[in-house]
Amino acid sequence: MDRMAFCAAAAEAAKAGNNSFSHFGPEANHFDKIEETFKTYGETGLCKRRYYVHSEAEAARHNEHFGLTDLKPGVFTPWEDIEEDSDLLFYEGLHGLAKDGKIDVAKYVDLGIGMVPVVNLE
Repeated sequence: MDRMAFCAAAAEAAKAGNNSFSHFGPEANHFDKIEETFKTYGETGLCKRRYYVHSEAEAARHNEHFGLTDLKPGVFTPWEDIEEDSDLLFYEGLHGLAKDGKIDVAKYVDLGIGMVPVVNLE
């Protein structure tokens, strides 16, 4: 879910009394696709990937790579196949070890290093 869709979904959730809706939960993510990515990579060494665009500089780089002009901060790039013959799948995200119901990303991960968002209480 891109930034605009998330903001709209968060507003709807709040209106419905759901105060626990977040960027990190299953409602705002594709845990199933993350799980499939790790599973497929472990079995074949191949998978699909996409990037979240954080800045104008990233948008320019991804627009050039994909031959697009409409990527901007707050959206995801299209999915693409990774290159063949890689030795390591590096996932930089906040959901790499997600477990929710039937989804269990962690069982396909060889080494997981968890990072949590930091809150400054000063």
